[in-house]
Amino acid sequence: MKQVLLALTFCVGAYAVQAQTNLLTDGGFETLPAGYNKFIVNNSGKTKGMSGKWQMIFAKGSNCEGPCGQGTASVVTSSKVGGNNAVEIKIEAQTNRNDIRLFQSINAV
Repeated sequence: MKQVLLALTFCVGAYAVQAQTNLLTDGGFETLPAGYNKFIVNNSGKTKGMSGKWQMIFAKGSNCEGPCGQGTASVVTSSKVGGNNAVEIKIEAQTNRNDIRLFQSINAV
């Protein structure tokens, strides 16, 4: 039993390390100033042309078309938390938006 637990520990540890190697650093996003919207995609949730970048998407649903993908949104404040490991972002919400997604698009795993 101890051998199995030890083996699982090594497997999980190795997997976690491998997953971390896929994380992206995007200097422009990580120092995102208030009001800056270069990394904000105001569309139907599609991420064309942004491979390998941080992305923030405002949309009503996963395949939203029309009014829910229109309008503007802005970052109110942005500050790093824990060095470069996390960023806290406050967003000025718009009434026609009910879905905000922040994620990284990875080129290859």
